[in-house]
Amino acid sequence: MIDLKKDISIVLDFIPIPVVGWDKSFKIVYWNSRAENEFGKDVAKLLGPSLMKEISKSLGSFVSDNNENGDEENGNSNSKKEPPTVIQRTEIKTETAEEKTYEWVSFLLSSKSSLRGLSMAKDISRIELLQKKMLESRRLATVGQLIGRVSHEANNLLMEVMCGLSAAESNSKDVRVLEDINTAMDGAQKIRSLLKSLLSNIRKIREEKSLFDVNEIVKGVANFSRQILPKKIKITANYLESDARIMGDQDQLHQILLNLIINAKDAITDKGEITIEVRNVSRPEKDEKEKEYVSISIADTGCGMNKNVKDKIFELFFTTKSGNGGTGLGLYFVYNSVKEMGGWIEVESKENEGSTFTIFIPKR
Repeated sequence: MIDLKKDISIVLDFIPIPVVGWDKSFKIVYWNSRAENEFGKDVAKLLGPSLMKEISKSLGSFVSDNNENGDEENGNSNSKKEPPTVIQRTEIKTETAEEKTYEWVSFLLSSKSSLRGLSMAKDISRIELLQKKMLESRRLATVGQLIGRVSHEANNLLMEVMCGLSAAESNSKDVRVLEDINTAMDGAQKIRSLLKSLLSNIRKIREEKSLFDVNEIVKGVANFSRQILPKKIKITANYLESDARIMGDQDQLHQILLNLIINAKDAITDKGEITIEVRNVSRPEKDEKEKEYVSISIADTGCGMNKNVKDKIFELFFTTKSGNGGTGLGLYFVYNSVKEMGGWIEVESKENEGSTFTIFIPKR
């Protein structure tokens, strides 16, 4: 391993994250004590194949023999261009056979340095796990909502089929036809019982309503989102000091907000901001009496939407991310869940100016 000046080596050993250094051939020749503790003594062999490929690809043109021979001093070629900082993720099995995910930040040092570049690592395994759990929870909640609605519609259609079979039974005297009708009716009854059982179980889950403070749910969602979303996205939350309690399912509201935040995150291509705001509002009803609502808005600085897309976003299976894992279920789930809570959702959006989704839920 390369020898660094003692004072530099001490400083790097004090840094509480793994640090590795590499030469102009993109070979790892130095690592600090934290890297050795994390990955074992043979750091170069363990990290070299997974880490250095992307670094050499991105920084190779800046680490050339010409650069080393004086182009930096003469102001030629690549010296006029700022070398990029390379950010990458790697899956690494540590010396203890534990699989972890690391985010590496790599950058060039001066060509006069004994090292040509440094790479610093951050263990993001826990964040990756939380994100996977959140996505899985989102999928399960969406599937549950969809199953409930499909079961309800199927039950309605089944009732029409059974009415038709009853009418056919009343108007037929053919024994064989009556036997076929009875067989079909028995099958329909079994399907109806199955759907009834399924709907009953779903309703039991959804009917766990209680009086709760919206502020607490928003705080929890905001804190969780700060953990799992990229650091380049800033999350700001503004809460109410006064009463913001509603009657409903806390988990359902939590899932609604997570869906909207993930949707906002997907709309931000680079750095951006997501702002959550809770307010008390009053709206006149048909009898002109004022009714109290709690509104929760989620605004992003993302790409925004044109009118054609905006008009379709709550449709089942509609997505603009079909090539990037979009299912077209998230906003459909949000729309129907807010409706189940007795509220509604409003959307403001312009292309390249971001979007704001605001849900209104009645106080009870």
